[in-house]
Amino acid sequence: MMNIFILDSDPKMCAYAHCDDHVKEMIPVYAQILCNTHHLLDPEGSILKDLNDLDPGFPFIQTETAVTWAKDTSANYQWMHDLWFWLNKEYWYRFDEIHDSWNKLYNKVSHIPNNIIEGDLSSPPQNIPEDCAQEGLEDELQNIIAGYRNYYGHWCKDNDANWSTPDGATRTPPSWIIEDANV
Repeated sequence: MMNIFILDSDPKMCAYAHCDDHVKEMIPVYAQILCNTHHLLDPEGSILKDLNDLDPGFPFIQTETAVTWAKDTSANYQWMHDLWFWLNKEYWYRFDEIHDSWNKLYNKVSHIPNNIIEGDLSSPPQNIPEDCAQEGLEDELQNIIAGYRNYYGHWCKDNDANWSTPDGATRTPPSWIIEDANV
């Protein structure tokens, strides 16, 4: 299932929490969400020629709401951009190379799309199995984060996820993964 993994309210910490497989896999997914947002909000925009083409079939049904959420407000777009930015930094940190999308897209998707509504961050979509969903925390965002952490913890355990630690690196799985794993 493709998704925006909302693992923390801070996009930087959210990127840190992505396992190696998702650092690699989600950069192009998040980039396509940002590119589609530009195409949908500013179809005559001058930067469109430099972006990934609009992909009407993307994202899959599970993440269709991801593009809708990203284009709802400027704060949502900025959060999605910041997650993509920090995930690219993680890719560089963990694998000692720059992801192709960085050079191609950074200077373009760093601009908020024209015609986006100025607004505050709204609750992101939650595309997880019902048995992972969380309720009863202090607000909807905390419920969403807890639900994604539940889902992600199961996914990481089932898929033997790793967090690379190059020589001298200090990156480890997030504490909530380690606690759930009883390590």
